[in-house]
Amino acid sequence: MFRSICFSILFLILVTGCSSTPMVEQKPIVHEITSEQLFQEALALHEQKEYPLAVSKYGEVLQKDSSFVRARIYQAGCQFELGKFEEAQVNVAQVMEDTQFSNLSTADRADTLRLQGQLLIQQAQKAKEKDKQALLRQAETHFDQASVLEER
Repeated sequence: MFRSICFSILFLILVTGCSSTPMVEQKPIVHEITSEQLFQEALALHEQKEYPLAVSKYGEVLQKDSSFVRARIYQAGCQFELGKFEEAQVNVAQVMEDTQFSNLSTADRADTLRLQGQLLIQQAQKAKEKDKQALLRQAETHFDQASVLEER
């Protein structure tokens, strides 16, 4: 009896081990991270004031979806906090020029206008006296427009 059990086990090993159908390699299931998921990760870093990491993560969002306007606005905000005013200005200008600014949400328009106002104040601090007043007036206009949008 022991011999027949051993023979049966040996037979099963040989049959299954020498099967004519090759084993199909199982590929791991990869879940692609969406732009929105990356944005949420960037937003969490932003809220923790991890601005360099947030800028990088917003960059990943924009690589994946260059039309993700909120990522561009928030990236500009982080760049502003890091003192990278030129980079922030490029992002803000792109939001205001390349997108249909009037189609953005009220909050996104207000954030963009407020950030543009802050960037104008930064420029005014470095400008000559005659240019300083014009830049400050432009900044004030942007802040007023942002306030009007927020009141809606």
